[in-house]
Amino acid sequence: MDWMDLYALASDPVADGSEKIGYMYREEDLGEDSGWRVLTGREEPLYFMEPDCMTPVRIRDLITNDPQTEQLFLLPTGTKLRRTEDGTFTECGQEEESGITAVMTALAEHRQTVGGTWWKIIILIAAAVAAWLILK
Repeated sequence: MDWMDLYALASDPVADGSEKIGYMYREEDLGEDSGWRVLTGREEPLYFMEPDCMTPVRIRDLITNDPQTEQLFLLPTGTKLRRTEDGTFTECGQEEESGITAVMTALAEHRQTVGGTWWKIIILIAAAVAAWLILK
């Protein structure tokens, strides 16, 4: 399978192409799920309380809507990027992640013991809060 046919989870404004990616990070890939999570970076934490707030979108379609991101999708697991005011992407620094990484790591480890889809919801909420705090 071509890597551009893998899926990323995108917030609705990014998924429908109405807004560009403002924040993106990569978790462990799971088959057709590339592990990429892409957001505008302006989503409020309550947005992520909705069960269908993130939509699977082919990477190919995300690149079509935002061609500048093509090479970014080749970066490894653990990558965290935000779009700067000049439109380029930069890695999120340690100071931007203070405390957030520990929460995300704990949740990722905990998801191994939680059944059903609840762990996915918890991870999405934590990711949303992390993105909101980083880009605030």
